[in-house]
Amino acid sequence: MGQIQKQSIKGTVYTYIGIAIGFLTSGLLFPRFFTTDQIGLVNVIVSYAVISAQFATLGFNGVTNRLFPFFRNVEKKHYGFLNIGTTITAIGVILAIITLVILNNTGNLSTSKSEVLSEYFPAVFFLIAVIAFFNLFDNYSRVMYNAVIGTMLKEFAQRVFILIAISLFIFSVVSFNGFFYLYLLAYSVPLIGILFYLQKKGLFLFGKISIPEGVTVKEMVSVSAFAIFSGLAGVLTVNIDRIMVQNYTGLSNAGIYTIMFFFGSMVAIPARSLLKISSTYLADAWKENDIKTIKDIYRKSVINQTIIGLFILIVIWVNIDNIFPIIGDKYLPGKYVVLLIGIAYLTDMLIGTAAAIIATSQEYKKITYIIIFQGILVVITNIVFIKMYGLIGAAIGSLISKSISNLLKIATVKWKFGILPYDFKIITVIVAGIISYLSVYFVDIQNIWLNLLVKTVPLTIIYGLLISLFKASDELNFKNIKNLISSFK
Repeated sequence: MGQIQKQSIKGTVYTYIGIAIGFLTSGLLFPRFFTTDQIGLVNVIVSYAVISAQFATLGFNGVTNRLFPFFRNVEKKHYGFLNIGTTITAIGVILAIITLVILNNTGNLSTSKSEVLSEYFPAVFFLIAVIAFFNLFDNYSRVMYNAVIGTMLKEFAQRVFILIAISLFIFSVVSFNGFFYLYLLAYSVPLIGILFYLQKKGLFLFGKISIPEGVTVKEMVSVSAFAIFSGLAGVLTVNIDRIMVQNYTGLSNAGIYTIMFFFGSMVAIPARSLLKISSTYLADAWKENDIKTIKDIYRKSVINQTIIGLFILIVIWVNIDNIFPIIGDKYLPGKYVVLLIGIAYLTDMLIGTAAAIIATSQEYKKITYIIIFQGILVVITNIVFIKMYGLIGAAIGSLISKSISNLLKIATVKWKFGILPYDFKIITVIVAGIISYLSVYFVDIQNIWLNLLVKTVPLTIIYGLLISLFKASDELNFKNIKNLISSFK
């Protein structure tokens, strides 16, 4: 099993442990002990911070993804790469905060429509700095061939801290106000952890700044400029819907949408670790013009992520009616948000590393154009469909924009590099999913926990057997799983 598969699966394991905690918090505790207004408040504040933090990097993460192979030189401390990154990020954070203050004071943000949002809005400034610097150091760790540590800290450690904060609220140790600030503090846990890791590993190499051979300042500026727009548009497509739901329908619906979005977005979890580590290897492969490695990564990413993503989607949807008795019927208006967002993220799985292939190549500008187009499209479709269908409209907008954007990414990789990763195996995966879903579709037991068990266990067995029978994946087999388990020891 190669390093990409090992780190991808390890990262996914840590992510799913975190998701189990996340399910407990976002899927069970939040809906039971917080109002939809409170949930909406927390998530709208975080969405503003995530979008602003992406701008605050000033595109430097794009430079890391594409050009760090040229800087890689331990003796010369990577030509002061971290010095450049921390300086640019600090400047970006200041600019982002100033911009938000101006927009908020002039009434150009949706926060002006809510007294509660206006009261808590200054917390966004702290989050911007924390998230921006974590993204910088996490990216740096990844290009040092360790994408797992960042995943573990963000998906696991941060969620544990949030669970502690929720517990303190539930047992009346802190008020909602206290919980809110503890929740924000949880975002600093990954940053502290990644700083400690880099220091311990001796990877803080603040060398003298110089530009290595093969790179020019003009190229760095160009990559950064395009990365600003592509990165901003990218996070916009993930976070803007909550802000727009709040803006058009209120904080309560934003809270409902957030919880339902959580269930649908679980489909994309396996892709997070893969994309983080694979982009490093793709950048190295492009430097050596190793097309064979690029094709191999692309093909394996598509089939393996589709297998896992489709399984998650069918497990969630076959059990969808078991969810609402647990979290409350007030979330029923968002039922189809789960399906639509799940399908939207499944299209991400179906294209594998297509976006990373473009972003790390000489054609990196193309991915910027596609993502900007997606960002514009998601805003337009959200405006149109939220007005027509409320919070379901936001999910429709996400599905349309993601699907079109992903088709463009596939077409670009095929057009520019002549690579298409699909074969008959992808059909067998879809067939396996349909058969597995239908095999338990009509099962209906009154006890929701027993119903969930009787549906999920047979579905899992049938799906696993069909994937094995069809020999859909060379990596997802018993031998590799055994090797993976051994690697954790």
